[in-house]
Amino acid sequence: MEGVAGGRPLRSRARCRAARAVTRSGPRSREAEPEQPKNLLRRVFAGGGQNVSLARVKHGLFFCQPKFQKINQMLVAGPFEEGGCMNKIFRKNVQICTIITTLANHNDGLMPPSPKKEEAVKVHGKRRFGMGVIRKFSRKFFSHHDHEIWAARDSILQHIDVLTAKCDALTAKCDALTAKCDALTAKCDALTAKSDRMEALIAHLARRNLIPCADVNLIRGVSGYLAVKNTDYAVQVVLQEAGELEPGTRKCIERLLCSGDTFVDVGANLGTLTLAAARAMHGKGRIVCFEPFSDTCALLRHTLFLNGFAEIATVHCAACFSQSGSHSFYIAETCGHNSLYPLAGSTNTGESIEVEMTTLDEALSGIPVTLLKIDAEGAEPAILHGAMQVLESNPDVGIIVEYGPEHLKRSGETQESFFMPFDKLGFVMRGIDDASGALYVMDRDTLHNRVSVNLFFARPNSMLWKRLENY
Repeated sequence: MEGVAGGRPLRSRARCRAARAVTRSGPRSREAEPEQPKNLLRRVFAGGGQNVSLARVKHGLFFCQPKFQKINQMLVAGPFEEGGCMNKIFRKNVQICTIITTLANHNDGLMPPSPKKEEAVKVHGKRRFGMGVIRKFSRKFFSHHDHEIWAARDSILQHIDVLTAKCDALTAKCDALTAKCDALTAKCDALTAKSDRMEALIAHLARRNLIPCADVNLIRGVSGYLAVKNTDYAVQVVLQEAGELEPGTRKCIERLLCSGDTFVDVGANLGTLTLAAARAMHGKGRIVCFEPFSDTCALLRHTLFLNGFAEIATVHCAACFSQSGSHSFYIAETCGHNSLYPLAGSTNTGESIEVEMTTLDEALSGIPVTLLKIDAEGAEPAILHGAMQVLESNPDVGIIVEYGPEHLKRSGETQESFFMPFDKLGFVMRGIDDASGALYVMDRDTLHNRVSVNLFFARPNSMLWKRLENY
């Protein structure tokens, strides 16, 4: 009620408090304040000295510091009822106590608050908002469905952990199986290699034929049929077991020759390498052979005839040397060891014959030479001295020659005299692998440790190097 006392109208206590609040806080600004969310008012209180979120809830006011962002967002968005016990705010009567309302964080969501973690909100002199108000707010926001959701989430996480453990176990099993597969693959590779060797052996056994013909046996080797004297047991055994005498040199010759080339075989013997050269040229080219022993020369002619290469081959029953004439020729136990120089050891039969000699310059005059092979049991240096014109007139010529320290001793030659013709003409030396026929760099100082080795020589610009690059 209003009245008059001392000329002044009477005021109620409520109006007096409102007037004092206005006086202390200063005149209100007429400027329109920015529109606040429906349930949230932000102010700066002089007493607290910090920003505080003030929201109307069903049962009163709820204060919260801005650092509790999740709660602020819920206060703005939550469906709180307007009104309540306090619809009017008087700044002078409001003091903010420290709000210690904590909601436990779990990942990026909120768990329902525990009563032990709640503190009362105190309003000075008027009303105390304690556990009951906050619990009602919590019940309003967190329904019983939330607990079910969190329980389901925990169950899903447990299932994920179980599945992760199972995946780890499966990964370990896969690693073990992978290791076993690798071991089995290695075993399969080894079995495949053995199978390939077995197939090669079976193929060799299938083609290993010996046809006896009076005092001559026909043996089918790698490159074709070979005519062999039936008393030459060493050669027959090697041909029956391996099918050839020098596999590495044979492969090297096949890589070096093409159709239309000319192959010269000095010391052709039974013709194992002669047949390989003829097949490499596909029967189109020229072959010149030198074999001084008449019996072996006759077998060589039979071999060329049996394999269909007689028309492209010319056989000279003569020995090549540094000069023409005649010379003693010593017969060994096996035809491959016959030599112009005296033999020693078990290979010496004590027999010797006179044979004709010629030089390669005389025999090959005007004939282009692609590949020259020399195997003369120590006479190689003398043969090269008699072939200087041939070597000079054929810049692309390649030479395959046997080097044997014991052979050089019997002929009275040295390593320096052996290599002198090659060094004079600018040839490059490579070793020939006995099995694969691949060429490799060889040091001359190591040759004295070898019993015998076939060497390949060619000038640096020879076309034969380019042919070898294709293999």
